[in-house]
Amino acid sequence: MRRAALIIGIAAALALRAAGAAEPAAAELAAGAKLNRVKCAKCHRLYDPAAYDDAVWNGWMVKMKQKARLNDREYARLMAYFASQRAAAAKGITP
Repeated sequence: MRRAALIIGIAAALALRAAGAAEPAAAELAAGAKLNRVKCAKCHRLYDPAAYDDAVWNGWMVKMKQKARLNDREYARLMAYFASQRAAAAKGITP
């Protein structure tokens, strides 16, 4: 289960970084942002995904997927949202 979650998370992050890949739909990113507020902020402060390298962030996300009882679709939406936040931060764009 943990390995599958890690693979899904990495796949979502890589999909966003792939050259020429389309950006996720605004509705998907909005759904990820809402999940972040509802599921993540329910238990702790919201962390800046751009403050962590990929390995550390993905490791935490795998752990939190279980704790927050996220299904695969929710997890993929969150990972896409966080990937977009990290990409924006890398470009100097503040969300």
